[in-house]
Amino acid sequence: MLTHTVYNVHTKKDLKKILKQNKKHNTIVCFRNNEFAMRTIMERIFIGTPIYNEDAAIRVMAIIDEGSNLIKGYKIEELPTIILFKNKKEVIRIGKELKVPEIVKMLN
Repeated sequence: MLTHTVYNVHTKKDLKKILKQNKKHNTIVCFRNNEFAMRTIMERIFIGTPIYNEDAAIRVMAIIDEGSNLIKGYKIEELPTIILFKNKKEVIRIGKELKVPEIVKMLN
């Protein structure tokens, strides 16, 4: 099973720092919009945590090749936002909304 790490990101500088540190793991970066949305995403997506609300959705804002510092589509939206490293098995379109169970399924 792959290792997945969820991070809070406040600034673009934070994001670059996280991407430099995590080249081997699939990394989920959640932009912090507000406390409630951030807490919801952390609770739902962290691997091993039960999913309570299947209606929760997040938008994929950027897809980053593993180890790359290139940031595409860096933008904070109303929906909680994630950035996924591109996985060889999955190609995720930028701007796509994903239900939380779909994300967990893709990551496991």
